[in-house]
Amino acid sequence: MLSKDSSLKLYLISDFNDPNYAENLFGQIGDYNLSIVSSKEIIFEQKTPAIYIVQIFENESEILKKLLSLKNIRKDRFVFLISEYSINSITQLIRKGFTHFFLLPDEITHLQKFLIDELKGLDINFVSKYKSLNETNYILKTVFGSGDNANNKIAQTKEYASDRSINIIIEGEIGLGKTNLANTIHQIAKNNDHCLTELIYPYMDNEKFTLKITSPEKSFYKDLINDYELYEAIPAGTLIIREVNEMPLSVQKRLISNLNYFFTKNNLDAKFRVICTTSENLEQKVCVGQFDEELYYYLNMAHLDISPLRFRKDDIQNLFEHFVIHYSNYYNKKISRIESDVFDFLFTYPWPGNIQELKNTIQNSIILNEDNIFSLKSFNNVIYQNHKHDHITQPKQIELESTVNLSIDYQKTSLQDLSHIYTKAVLEKVDSNKSKASEFLGISRPTLQKILKDSN
Repeated sequence: MLSKDSSLKLYLISDFNDPNYAENLFGQIGDYNLSIVSSKEIIFEQKTPAIYIVQIFENESEILKKLLSLKNIRKDRFVFLISEYSINSITQLIRKGFTHFFLLPDEITHLQKFLIDELKGLDINFVSKYKSLNETNYILKTVFGSGDNANNKIAQTKEYASDRSINIIIEGEIGLGKTNLANTIHQIAKNNDHCLTELIYPYMDNEKFTLKITSPEKSFYKDLINDYELYEAIPAGTLIIREVNEMPLSVQKRLISNLNYFFTKNNLDAKFRVICTTSENLEQKVCVGQFDEELYYYLNMAHLDISPLRFRKDDIQNLFEHFVIHYSNYYNKKISRIESDVFDFLFTYPWPGNIQELKNTIQNSIILNEDNIFSLKSFNNVIYQNHKHDHITQPKQIELESTVNLSIDYQKTSLQDLSHIYTKAVLEKVDSNKSKASEFLGISRPTLQKILKDSN
């Protein structure tokens, strides 16, 4: 979870200055800057994150005396490697509040696991992966993520943006930054005098369209008296339609009808490009008659698909670190420790609200944080909301005409019983029409009759 270029320091305090020994001891814990120092050289740092692995193989040692004399140190940052000959030392250290002891060589595996968990939990002064990016590239990187596939999408987006005659559909779940992406595409392509316009569509047939127009000089709303002035009222630039999948079908027909009317009458190319966002697949909605086919083909010159955050584990960590840095600085709070179970939660929680939910959760956690430790309790609100809805019945899946669902206990159901259950299910599906059931099952009427008789 931690970056190799972090400020974390890992010290092995030993008078056995043997690199091979250290490699054997810590070779499985990853790439960290391990320094081997003697008890005479060590200086305990209070500000820089560090873990001190201390060898105590005898009761009287210089390092023991130095540790026992220290005050105001983080005792949880010390790990002691002990032998059966250092019992008196252990007793003194326990009285001082130290708690992490490992008997070598018997507990080497436990030591390595402990160090891995501790390293995951240390504050190491995160460096945001987005720190050096300008606003445009920051939006593109946060929306699409990292990796070759994401980079291809970013390049494709810039190519689409450069041609202002191309309409674009941006598809993705809620909270992925679809509107930010639409605005960014406008910023990449615009001339100084081009406007960004949002179409606020009505939900009732007798209601009018509204435009929110943002020009270089000002931003204002314009209510349209009738649909026919729609095209002329939209200035040159970009027209954004948010969540077009929620637009009522009758309103969709009004929109495409008036756009087509203008083009037919004037035979002109569009003075604006349309970018619409959707949280549903519009092609599927067209197939089931829930979206106007003509409007779909008008909009679908280019298509950008955004992957949900739950499928982008690397991006979850990068965004988490970025938001922790941002809100810690914004609210002037220092997070001195991030516990390892935080990362376990980040990668297992499905994040239905995607980037926006992650961002809001971290902001809320930083605001309420009082002990400078980012732990699992920082996500209490998310966990509570997640469990609160566990009891809600999920929507029943649509059952296809050619499908039957069998609820059976496979441990108590024989193959013969399964045949009887399946036959009855098919018969029920065709409203007890035995001729149809026989045809679907590929058996004769007498055979069907025999199966039904045996099952009774």
